[in-house]
Amino acid sequence: PSSEVVIVMFDVPERERGKRQWIRLSLRAMGFTMAQRSVWIGKAKIPSAFLADLRRLRLVRYVEIFSVNRKGSLQRQLQ
Repeated sequence: PSSEVVIVMFDVPERERGKRQWIRLSLRAMGFTMAQRSVWIGKAKIPSAFLADLRRLRLVRYVEIFSVNRKGSLQRQLQ
């Protein structure tokens, strides 16, 4: 696994709820854990097949993927 933390956030419209569930199941299968219903965190590299599926399902505009190479915390920020 990578040392980078990957955050996947999505905001898929209600009319596409089946696709939201597909994203959640896919992320869980990749080893991601849910921080909130539409915010998932993991250390896995995002497979190109997942990105291709997002494109095929026309979900790219609803999904953001961030890679973080340094963990922070609110406590550290307040010091």
